[in-house]
Amino acid sequence: MKKSDIILTVAIYIITAFFFAMVMQYEPAVRIYPCFVMGVLFVLNTIYLIKCMIVFAKEKKIENDFAEIFKDFEIRQYLFVFFASLAYVVLICLAGFYIATLIYLTGVLKFLKVPVKYILITVVVFGCIIYGAFSQFLHVPLPAGLLG
Repeated sequence: MKKSDIILTVAIYIITAFFFAMVMQYEPAVRIYPCFVMGVLFVLNTIYLIKCMIVFAKEKKIENDFAEIFKDFEIRQYLFVFFASLAYVVLICLAGFYIATLIYLTGVLKFLKVPVKYILITVVVFGCIIYGAFSQFLHVPLPAGLLG
């Protein structure tokens, strides 16, 4: 079992519980999809935890794997994505969800040197999925921003 496995599973349980508490404040019709996603996440996380416990039962040791995980960590990429995400939240309020998401995805993927073809595919597919799932199917109102 790896130390990162323990931290990851605990973090996912905490994040899921936090979002579950937030989602329960919404109307029942709006909660369906988020609760489904959180349920799937909870089940998958539990399966992973059980797998890790089985490995631990066999090996009887916990390996510190942080040096291996972070050996290729690039602080510049992390900081760019972090600050771009903060800007994205502000941009949603100003330009609306769809425009902000288009700008955010394009900018981050371009910074991470993803080929233009894949950026276009990602932006179009993601936009269609969000529009179809949230705007059309679930009727979730997405922020229009000050411009919209």
